Amino acid sequence: MTPSPDRSDHQEIFVARQPIYDREMGLVGYELLYRHANVDYAHIEDAELASSAVISGSFLQIGIDTLVGSALAFVNVPRRFIVDPSLAPFFEGQVVVEILEDVEPDAEVIAGLKRLKALGHKISLDDFEYRPGCEPLLQLADYIKLDVLRHSPDQLREQLDWLRDYDAALVAEKVETQGLHALCMDMGFDYFQGFFYCRPKTVCHRAIGANQAVVLRLLQQLQDPEVDLREVERVLAQDVGLAYRLLRYVNSAAFARRREIESLREALVLVGLDRVRDWVSLILMGRMATGKPTELMLAGMVRAYMCEWLAKRYWPDIQGQMFVVGLFSIIDALLDGDMMTLLDDLCLSIPIKLALLDGEGPQGELLGQVIAYQQGDWDRIGECAIPGEAYVEAYVEALKWTDDAMQLLERRG
Repeated sequence: MTPSPDRSDHQEIFVARQPIYDREMGLVGYELLYRHANVDYAHIEDAELASSAVISGSFLQIGIDTLVGSALAFVNVPRRFIVDPSLAPFFEGQVVVEILEDVEPDAEVIAGLKRLKALGHKISLDDFEYRPGCEPLLQLADYIKLDVLRHSPDQLREQLDWLRDYDAALVAEKVETQGLHALCMDMGFDYFQGFFYCRPKTVCHRAIGANQAVVLRLLQQLQDPEVDLREVERVLAQDVGLAYRLLRYVNSAAFARRREIESLREALVLVGLDRVRDWVSLILMGRMATGKPTELMLAGMVRAYMCEWLAKRYWPDIQGQMFVVGLFSIIDALLDGDMMTLLDDLCLSIPIKLALLDGEGPQGELLGQVIAYQQGDWDRIGECAIPGEAYVEAYVEALKWTDDAMQLLERRG
């Protein structure tokens, strides 16, 4: 699949975020995953200076509010960022300075960390491994991260036992499955980082609740390729809450209407059937998210918007399908069910189903690229024909849109 625009030489920063949760699945913050989009630039001799430029650039170009909102931002920093006062991170109190495992704790580094703590920053030790001379780091640390894929359960328990002597929260890093999350909970970790929340829980069979069954039926009706405007209006009219939220959406600043739209028929005509279906699908998916972390819906919304944004510019033939492809890619995690079984209950087109099940076709290829970007799989992104800066712009715009959309979805009255 070859998109039309040419790759740009404009230097950009790949930046994404990975959530960190507490034991009650409350969001603590995000680790910012970043790399310069130009791989040659990222490998220049002064790699530390390049990293410093990337960190500063991500804050200046994108803005920390867009990246993490009011949550903590865990940012990997190189040695130079620690020891050089002129390169100190911004946003004291919100940025957690994360020390890479290859930074030697010499006197200059320890002095720099003390200075950063005095400025209001917290300190995190990334991928911690014991080594001689690390005691000063442990005494300064507010968070200690352990790579749970690198160690056996027995090794992790042994490390946890002696690390609890320090006044630092213990973070399980690279928690990629629900089973691993449960194991880390049992071990007593304080926080959990990874994309486990995007995976369905392993269950033999989970009955779908009555409310979720109703929502699935509505989704089925709305996604039927043969559905017409009159049928959609009838479906929406049966659900007062759904109709209300749709009218609130079409009267929002996103459409800048000169007068208020008061009827479902008018909304459908003015906004268009495809956009109405996308928005209503989003509302209905949110209804099924009971008991799930908010980040799961946020990830689905960002994914849906990115898919649509990129398709509009590079593969317009599939633009109309990509919002649904991105959004429905989380339905298995949302309902803790098998994707194939769930899709059997929905009237989606064959290309959309193949994209969701097997990553097939241009829809599946684009979905895979967007997921790779969200998860910081920069090597896969580098292999794509889409310019790196397009992913960056799509991601930032998706974060902004998702924040606005969530405010509309959550607002009552």
